[in-house]
Amino acid sequence: MTEGDRRTPSGLWILIALLAVMWSANFIFAKIALRELPPFTLALIRFSMAGMFILPVYLWKKGLPQADPVLRRYALICVTLVGINQLAFVLGLNLTSVAHSALILSTSPIWVLLMSKVVGHEQIRPSKLVGLGIAVAGVGVLQWNNRAGHESSVLGDALVWVASLSWSAYTVASKSARAHLDGLTMNTITYGGTALAFLPLTVWLTAAAPLSSLSAAVWASLLYMAVFPTLIGVAIYYHAMRYMPASRISMVSYAQPVLATVFAVSVLGESFSKPVAIGGALVLAGVIWTERA
Repeated sequence: MTEGDRRTPSGLWILIALLAVMWSANFIFAKIALRELPPFTLALIRFSMAGMFILPVYLWKKGLPQADPVLRRYALICVTLVGINQLAFVLGLNLTSVAHSALILSTSPIWVLLMSKVVGHEQIRPSKLVGLGIAVAGVGVLQWNNRAGHESSVLGDALVWVASLSWSAYTVASKSARAHLDGLTMNTITYGGTALAFLPLTVWLTAAAPLSSLSAAVWASLLYMAVFPTLIGVAIYYHAMRYMPASRISMVSYAQPVLATVFAVSVLGESFSKPVAIGGALVLAGVIWTERA
């Protein structure tokens, strides 16, 4: 055991496992909510509910924010890239399967690496390109499922790709802000700030949506999406980064497609085909190879 391991709180691995379960279950609850809500409306309600929960906590602990160029720059990044990420995620998930969505999103570490290379933050060794090729080949195999007439579609997969790329761009673009802002502030700007930015559109869309007729299952799904993977999950993520390197926390990315697929098959009745198994294995192998090379 290394010295770094001894400083890691004994209960932290339990929190990491809980994080993997919460983020994986998010796909299932989103699918349930999409049965009665349009994708755009779902995404905006999620932002609004998350902001409603976190803004009072921030104001209670820190008061009104002061004028700060770092805050303004980070807020612009969040509203643009996180907004695109969430909207593309629910639009894509509405058109494709949970298994495809989870696997495509799990490639985010690869795009973070490539974008970091473009902006000069990191160098890429040739061995990492091998992992990239394996992952891309895995996504190609997933497309066999689309032609076979399953729950997935090329358009849905493409939109989830947009979600993955926008989240990766957010991760790279916000790197400097993470050195100056604490987790609560970043989480508040990410969800509270984005909720305020989209508030007029949210009011307009929800006014036309039959919110009063939504089932209890949909309201429970909305509450889950706003609180557990969004607020609690991100808080666990920031807490874990204080005690262990990001490479260890990235194991959540490896577990998420597996857990999400198991949940989708058992809860939603989605099919599990050979292309999903082969493509999923290649995607995960490529991501792990790239991060470890």
